[in-house]
Amino acid sequence: MNPILKYKMKLLVICRKDNIISPYVEEQADQLRLLGIEIDYLTINSGGFKGYFDAYRRLKILTNNRFYDLIHAHYGLCGLIANLQWNIRVITTFHGGDLYLKQSSIIILFFCWVASVLSNRNIFTTRTIPTLYKIRKYEIIPCGVELKHFSNKDKYEVRKKLNIKKDEIVILFSGAFDDENKNSKLALESIGLLNFEVKLIELKNFSRRDVNNHLNACDILLVTSYSETGPLIVKEAIACNTPVISTDVGDVKEYFGDFKGCNITSYDSKDLASTISMVLQSHKSYSTSNYILESKLDGASIAKKVYEFYNEK
Repeated sequence: MNPILKYKMKLLVICRKDNIISPYVEEQADQLRLLGIEIDYLTINSGGFKGYFDAYRRLKILTNNRFYDLIHAHYGLCGLIANLQWNIRVITTFHGGDLYLKQSSIIILFFCWVASVLSNRNIFTTRTIPTLYKIRKYEIIPCGVELKHFSNKDKYEVRKKLNIKKDEIVILFSGAFDDENKNSKLALESIGLLNFEVKLIELKNFSRRDVNNHLNACDILLVTSYSETGPLIVKEAIACNTPVISTDVGDVKEYFGDFKGCNITSYDSKDLASTISMVLQSHKSYSTSNYILESKLDGASIAKKVYEFYNEK
Protein backbone atom coordinates (compact mmCIF):
# COMPACT_ATOMS: atom_id res chain seq x y z
CA MET A 1 0.00 0.00 0.00
CA ASN A 2 1.18 3.50 -0.76
CA PRO A 3 2.78 5.04 2.36
CA ILE A 4 0.70 8.22 2.08
CA LEU A 5 -2.42 6.18 2.90
CA LYS A 6 -3.34 5.46 6.51
CA TYR A 7 -5.73 2.70 5.48
CA LYS A 8 -7.13 1.16 2.36
CA MET A 9 -10.01 3.40 1.36
CA LYS A 10 -13.05 1.76 -0.21
CA LEU A 11 -14.56 3.92 -2.93
CA LEU A 12 -17.71 3.56 -5.01
CA VAL A 13 -17.60 5.39 -8.37
CA ILE A 14 -20.99 6.23 -9.92
CA CYS A 15 -20.92 7.22 -13.58
CA ARG A 16 -22.63 6.82 -16.94
CA LYS A 17 -21.69 3.97 -19.23
CA ASP A 18 -22.63 4.64 -22.84
CA ASN A 19 -21.14 1.45 -24.32
CA ILE A 20 -17.95 2.32 -22.40
CA ILE A 21 -17.12 4.30 -19.28
CA SER A 22 -15.65 7.71 -20.09
CA PRO A 23 -11.89 7.24 -20.56
CA TYR A 24 -11.14 10.12 -18.18
CA VAL A 25 -13.24 8.55 -15.39
CA GLU A 26 -11.70 5.12 -15.88
CA GLU A 27 -8.13 6.42 -16.16
CA GLN A 28 -8.53 8.47 -12.98
CA ALA A 29 -9.88 5.39 -11.16
CA ASP A 30 -6.89 3.35 -12.37
CA GLN A 31 -4.51 6.00 -10.99
CA LEU A 32 -6.37 6.01 -7.66
CA ARG A 33 -6.02 2.23 -7.48
CA LEU A 34 -2.25 2.70 -7.81
CA LEU A 35 -2.46 4.80 -4.64
CA GLY A 36 -3.98 1.83 -2.84
CA ILE A 37 -7.69 2.67 -3.06
CA GLU A 38 -10.16 -0.17 -3.56
CA ILE A 39 -12.76 0.83 -6.18
CA ASP A 40 -16.11 -0.54 -7.30
CA TYR A 41 -18.25 0.89 -10.09
CA LEU A 42 -21.97 1.50 -10.24
CA THR A 43 -22.79 2.45 -13.82
CA ILE A 44 -25.90 4.08 -15.22
CA ASN A 45 -26.39 2.21 -18.45
CA SER A 46 -29.30 4.13 -19.99
CA GLY A 47 -30.78 7.60 -19.72
CA GLY A 48 -34.24 8.65 -18.65
CA PHE A 49 -36.17 7.91 -15.49
CA LYS A 50 -35.93 4.14 -15.91
CA GLY A 51 -32.14 4.11 -16.19
CA TYR A 52 -31.60 6.33 -13.16
CA PHE A 53 -34.25 4.56 -11.05
CA ASP A 54 -32.55 1.25 -11.80
CA ALA A 55 -29.23 2.78 -10.68
CA TYR A 56 -30.86 3.98 -7.43
CA ARG A 57 -32.23 0.47 -6.78
CA ARG A 58 -28.79 -1.08 -7.33
CA LEU A 59 -27.18 1.61 -5.16
CA LYS A 60 -29.41 0.67 -2.21
CA ILE A 61 -28.56 -3.02 -2.61
CA LEU A 62 -24.83 -2.33 -3.00
CA THR A 63 -24.53 0.02 -0.03
CA ASN A 64 -26.58 -2.30 2.18
CA ASN A 65 -24.29 -5.22 1.40
CA ARG A 66 -20.90 -3.51 1.43
CA PHE A 67 -19.17 -0.75 3.37
CA TYR A 68 -17.74 2.24 1.47
CA ASP A 69 -15.81 5.17 2.86
CA LEU A 70 -16.91 7.46 0.06
CA ILE A 71 -18.98 7.71 -3.11
CA HIS A 72 -17.49 9.66 -6.02
CA ALA A 73 -20.09 10.55 -8.64
CA HIS A 74 -19.11 11.89 -12.05
CA TYR A 75 -21.58 14.38 -13.55
CA GLY A 76 -24.48 16.07 -11.80
CA LEU A 77 -27.29 13.57 -12.36
CA CYS A 78 -25.09 10.75 -11.08
CA GLY A 79 -24.41 12.96 -8.05
CA LEU A 80 -28.14 13.30 -7.49
CA ILE A 81 -28.55 9.51 -7.43
CA ALA A 82 -25.56 9.18 -5.08
CA ASN A 83 -27.18 11.58 -2.62
CA LEU A 84 -30.41 9.56 -2.38
CA GLN A 85 -28.67 7.67 0.43
CA TRP A 86 -27.53 9.42 3.62
CA ASN A 87 -25.00 7.07 5.19
CA ILE A 88 -21.95 7.61 2.95
CA ARG A 89 -20.21 10.87 2.07
CA VAL A 90 -20.58 11.97 -1.55
CA ILE A 91 -18.22 13.94 -3.75
CA THR A 92 -19.53 14.94 -7.17
CA THR A 93 -17.34 15.93 -10.09
CA PHE A 94 -18.97 18.27 -12.59
CA HIS A 95 -17.33 18.01 -15.99
CA GLY A 96 -19.09 21.04 -17.41
CA GLY A 97 -21.65 19.95 -19.97
CA ASP A 98 -24.03 19.12 -17.11
CA LEU A 99 -24.05 22.77 -16.03
CA TYR A 100 -23.97 24.62 -19.35
CA LEU A 101 -27.32 26.05 -20.40
CA LYS A 102 -26.52 25.55 -24.10
CA GLN A 103 -25.93 21.84 -23.49
CA SER A 104 -28.55 21.05 -20.82
CA SER A 105 -32.21 21.74 -20.18
CA ILE A 106 -33.41 23.92 -17.30
CA ILE A 107 -34.65 20.81 -15.47
CA ILE A 108 -31.29 19.05 -15.74
CA LEU A 109 -29.51 22.22 -14.60
CA PHE A 110 -31.79 22.36 -11.56
CA PHE A 111 -31.19 18.71 -10.63
CA CYS A 112 -27.43 19.18 -11.04
CA TRP A 113 -27.54 22.24 -8.80
CA VAL A 114 -29.46 20.21 -6.19
CA ALA A 115 -26.77 17.51 -6.43
CA SER A 116 -24.07 20.14 -5.77
CA VAL A 117 -25.94 21.34 -2.66
CA LEU A 118 -26.52 17.84 -1.30
CA SER A 119 -22.97 16.59 -1.97
CA ASN A 120 -20.52 16.89 0.90
CA ARG A 121 -18.06 18.47 -1.50
CA ASN A 122 -17.77 19.09 -5.23
CA ILE A 123 -15.04 19.02 -7.85
CA PHE A 124 -15.14 21.27 -10.92
CA THR A 125 -12.78 20.96 -13.85
CA THR A 126 -12.90 24.70 -14.59
CA ARG A 127 -13.41 27.89 -12.53
CA THR A 128 -16.30 29.26 -14.59
CA ILE A 129 -19.08 26.95 -13.41
CA PRO A 130 -19.02 27.33 -9.59
CA THR A 131 -18.73 31.12 -9.96
CA LEU A 132 -21.65 31.20 -12.38
CA TYR A 133 -23.95 29.20 -10.12
CA LYS A 134 -22.58 30.49 -6.77
CA ILE A 135 -21.78 26.95 -5.63
CA ARG A 136 -19.79 26.44 -2.43
CA LYS A 137 -17.88 23.48 -0.98
CA TYR A 138 -15.76 22.84 -4.04
CA GLU A 139 -12.24 22.48 -5.41
CA ILE A 140 -10.97 23.12 -8.93
CA ILE A 141 -9.20 19.99 -10.18
CA PRO A 142 -8.70 19.85 -13.96
CA CYS A 143 -8.72 16.72 -16.06
CA GLY A 144 -5.32 15.03 -16.20
CA VAL A 145 -3.45 13.70 -19.22
CA GLU A 146 -2.68 10.01 -19.17
CA LEU A 147 0.87 10.14 -20.50
CA LYS A 148 1.03 6.43 -21.24
CA HIS A 149 -1.54 7.12 -23.98
CA PHE A 150 -0.34 10.53 -25.18
CA SER A 151 3.27 11.19 -26.14
CA ASN A 152 5.31 12.57 -29.01
CA LYS A 153 5.91 10.30 -32.02
CA ASP A 154 7.67 10.72 -35.35
CA LYS A 155 5.20 12.74 -37.43
CA TYR A 156 5.92 11.18 -40.79
CA GLU A 157 6.02 7.62 -39.51
CA VAL A 158 2.55 8.12 -38.06
CA ARG A 159 1.35 9.70 -41.31
CA LYS A 160 2.41 6.57 -43.19
CA LYS A 161 0.21 4.46 -40.89
CA LEU A 162 -2.74 6.81 -41.40
CA ASN A 163 -2.23 7.14 -45.19
CA ILE A 164 -1.67 10.89 -44.91
CA LYS A 165 0.72 12.41 -47.44
CA LYS A 166 3.99 13.78 -46.14
CA ASP A 167 3.47 17.28 -47.57
CA GLU A 168 -0.28 17.50 -46.84
CA ILE A 169 -1.42 20.26 -44.45
CA VAL A 170 -3.61 18.60 -41.84
CA ILE A 171 -5.64 20.26 -39.10
CA LEU A 172 -7.36 18.13 -36.46
CA PHE A 173 -10.70 19.58 -35.36
CA SER A 174 -11.41 19.08 -31.65
CA GLY A 175 -14.74 17.28 -32.05
CA ALA A 176 -17.47 16.12 -34.38
CA PHE A 177 -18.62 18.49 -37.13
CA ASP A 178 -22.28 17.96 -36.15
CA ASP A 179 -21.72 19.02 -32.51
CA GLU A 180 -23.06 22.58 -32.48
CA ASN A 181 -21.08 23.52 -29.37
CA LYS A 182 -17.82 22.65 -31.15
CA ASN A 183 -18.61 25.38 -33.72
CA SER A 184 -17.32 23.67 -36.85
CA LYS A 185 -18.91 26.47 -38.90
CA LEU A 186 -16.18 28.86 -37.74
CA ALA A 187 -13.45 26.33 -38.50
CA LEU A 188 -14.76 25.70 -42.02
CA GLU A 189 -15.26 29.41 -42.75
CA SER A 190 -11.71 30.20 -41.65
CA ILE A 191 -10.16 27.44 -43.70
CA GLY A 192 -12.18 28.65 -46.69
CA LEU A 193 -10.38 32.01 -46.41
CA LEU A 194 -6.92 30.44 -46.76
CA ASN A 195 -5.14 30.56 -50.10
CA PHE A 196 -3.86 27.01 -49.77
CA GLU A 197 -5.46 23.60 -49.36
CA VAL A 198 -6.01 22.16 -45.89
CA LYS A 199 -7.36 18.78 -44.83
CA LEU A 200 -9.64 19.17 -41.79
CA ILE A 201 -10.23 15.96 -39.83
CA GLU A 202 -13.07 15.69 -37.32
CA LEU A 203 -12.34 14.04 -33.98
CA LYS A 204 -15.12 11.48 -33.96
CA ASN A 205 -15.33 7.82 -32.92
CA PHE A 206 -11.58 7.60 -32.31
CA SER A 207 -9.94 5.26 -29.84
CA ARG A 208 -7.29 6.66 -27.49
CA ARG A 209 -4.62 5.28 -29.83
CA ASP A 210 -6.34 6.91 -32.82
CA VAL A 211 -6.42 10.29 -31.05
CA ASN A 212 -2.75 10.04 -30.14
CA ASN A 213 -1.79 9.11 -33.70
CA HIS A 214 -3.82 11.93 -35.25
CA LEU A 215 -2.42 14.48 -32.79
CA ASN A 216 1.07 13.44 -33.83
CA ALA A 217 0.22 13.41 -37.54
CA CYS A 218 -1.52 16.79 -37.76
CA ASP A 219 0.03 20.22 -38.12
CA ILE A 220 -2.41 21.96 -35.76
CA LEU A 221 -5.11 21.05 -33.26
CA LEU A 222 -8.00 23.48 -33.75
CA VAL A 223 -10.54 24.30 -31.02
CA THR A 224 -13.36 26.70 -31.91
CA SER A 225 -15.87 25.69 -29.20
CA TYR A 226 -18.32 28.01 -27.48
CA SER A 227 -17.82 26.25 -24.12
CA GLU A 228 -15.49 23.61 -22.72
CA THR A 229 -14.30 22.32 -19.35
CA GLY A 230 -10.72 21.90 -20.41
CA PRO A 231 -10.71 20.83 -23.05
CA LEU A 232 -8.62 17.78 -22.25
CA ILE A 233 -7.68 17.43 -25.93
CA VAL A 234 -5.59 20.63 -25.65
CA LYS A 235 -3.50 19.12 -22.85
CA GLU A 236 -3.18 15.90 -24.84
CA ALA A 237 -1.95 17.90 -27.85
CA ILE A 238 0.63 19.67 -25.67
CA ALA A 239 1.82 16.24 -24.49
CA CYS A 240 2.36 15.33 -28.16
CA ASN A 241 4.26 18.57 -29.01
CA THR A 242 1.39 19.54 -31.33
CA PRO A 243 0.68 23.27 -31.94
CA VAL A 244 -2.74 24.38 -30.69
CA ILE A 245 -5.07 27.16 -31.84
CA SER A 246 -8.04 27.68 -29.55
CA THR A 247 -10.78 30.12 -28.73
CA ASP A 248 -10.81 31.38 -25.13
CA VAL A 249 -12.79 28.51 -23.62
CA GLY A 250 -12.47 26.36 -20.51
CA ASP A 251 -9.08 26.59 -18.86
CA VAL A 252 -7.02 27.01 -22.05
CA LYS A 253 -6.06 30.61 -21.30
CA GLU A 254 -5.42 29.85 -17.63
CA TYR A 255 -2.90 27.10 -18.32
CA PHE A 256 -1.61 27.97 -21.78
CA GLY A 257 -2.33 31.68 -22.37
CA ASP A 258 1.36 32.66 -22.38
CA PHE A 259 2.64 29.28 -23.51
CA LYS A 260 4.58 28.88 -26.74
CA GLY A 261 2.86 26.40 -28.97
CA CYS A 262 -0.67 27.41 -27.93
CA ASN A 263 -2.42 30.36 -29.60
CA ILE A 264 -5.63 31.95 -28.30
CA THR A 265 -7.86 33.33 -31.06
CA SER A 266 -11.17 35.17 -31.34
CA TYR A 267 -14.41 33.98 -32.93
CA ASP A 268 -13.72 36.10 -36.02
CA SER A 269 -13.06 33.90 -39.06
CA LYS A 270 -10.50 36.32 -40.54
CA ASP A 271 -8.58 36.44 -37.26
CA LEU A 272 -8.61 32.65 -37.04
CA ALA A 273 -7.48 32.26 -40.66
CA SER A 274 -4.61 34.67 -40.01
CA THR A 275 -3.57 32.71 -36.91
CA ILE A 276 -3.62 29.43 -38.84
CA SER A 277 -1.41 30.93 -41.55
CA MET A 278 0.99 32.37 -38.97
CA VAL A 279 1.39 29.05 -37.13
CA LEU A 280 1.91 27.08 -40.36
CA GLN A 281 4.41 29.58 -41.76
CA SER A 282 6.47 29.83 -38.58
CA HIS A 283 7.75 26.23 -38.97
CA LYS A 284 8.65 26.33 -35.28
CA SER A 285 8.86 23.09 -33.36
CA TYR A 286 8.23 23.45 -29.64
CA SER A 287 9.12 20.76 -27.14
CA THR A 288 6.03 21.17 -25.01
CA SER A 289 5.41 17.70 -23.59
CA ASN A 290 7.45 18.28 -20.41
CA TYR A 291 5.11 21.14 -19.50
CA ILE A 292 2.39 18.64 -18.59
CA LEU A 293 4.59 17.04 -15.93
CA GLU A 294 6.04 20.35 -14.76
CA SER A 295 2.54 21.78 -14.31
CA LYS A 296 1.30 18.59 -12.62
CA LEU A 297 -1.41 18.12 -15.23
CA ASP A 298 -0.60 14.44 -15.75
CA GLY A 299 -3.00 11.76 -14.60
CA ALA A 300 -0.90 10.62 -11.65
CA SER A 301 -0.55 14.14 -10.22
CA ILE A 302 -4.27 14.85 -10.64
CA ALA A 303 -5.17 11.56 -8.92
CA LYS A 304 -3.05 12.59 -5.91
CA LYS A 305 -4.94 15.88 -5.73
CA VAL A 306 -8.23 13.99 -5.85
CA TYR A 307 -7.11 11.64 -3.08
CA GLU A 308 -6.04 14.56 -0.89
CA PHE A 309 -9.44 16.13 -1.52
CA TYR A 310 -11.13 12.90 -0.41
CA ASN A 311 -9.47 13.25 3.00
CA GLU A 312 -10.20 16.92 3.59
CA LYS A 313 -13.03 17.65 6.01
